[in-house]
Amino acid sequence: MDSQRKEMVGELMRRNGLAALLFWRPDELVMMLGYMPLWGVSVLLYPADGEAVLFVPELEPEDILPKGVIVKRYPWGVPDGNDPWEVLYSAIKKELFKRGLADGAVSFTKSIGGSAPCRMSGEQPPLPGDLVQRLEGVCAGGWRETDGELLRLYDQKTPTDIAGLEKTHRVAARAVEVFYREVGGGHTEAMLAAMIEMAVQETNGRGESALLRRGQWCNPVRIPRMQAGSTEAPVR
Repeated sequence: MDSQRKEMVGELMRRNGLAALLFWRPDELVMMLGYMPLWGVSVLLYPADGEAVLFVPELEPEDILPKGVIVKRYPWGVPDGNDPWEVLYSAIKKELFKRGLADGAVSFTKSIGGSAPCRMSGEQPPLPGDLVQRLEGVCAGGWRETDGELLRLYDQKTPTDIAGLEKTHRVAARAVEVFYREVGGGHTEAMLAAMIEMAVQETNGRGESALLRRGQWCNPVRIPRMQAGSTEAPVR
């Protein structure tokens, strides 16, 4: 986590007398950790004392998880008989209790509106209807409004943010370049997608396509459709 952003968040918490902040919207997780969740049900607990903890669903791929933060999984997507959301709320409360922060106040942005979608945006699961109320209850002191200050965290770009934006522009430009170069070449949709992703991965320093390797975590709906031949017609 960027040291400048840590200082900004710490000052916000001290100014408002908060025990913790919760970040659960995908764009917030990118801002705080440089991490874009696959399923959109990850929650970052940022306590006033001690290390931050990122709670992710059991199905979240290991290779996209951020470095330098404690990661704990909860059984979302695992048919083990437990309510995954109850497990998550209890785990957050336990972490706050361990730090002596259980009686304080918590703050977070309540609305998902205006947030970026997760990676699996076409299959993003519905959130519980009482999510906001349950997150308000993780601290005995309840929820404290800091929406304006949380939104202002986006205004100031750290050196890490700027480097990330520059890299994003390079990667996007490379993807567009490959698309326009290859779209008229008689390729199937699947092959065109693989060529674009290969170029993106090479630009990103990984050098392999998730569409062409086994064990991929890319969209599980697209792969069977490709195999079934529904994308066999050339893209024009």
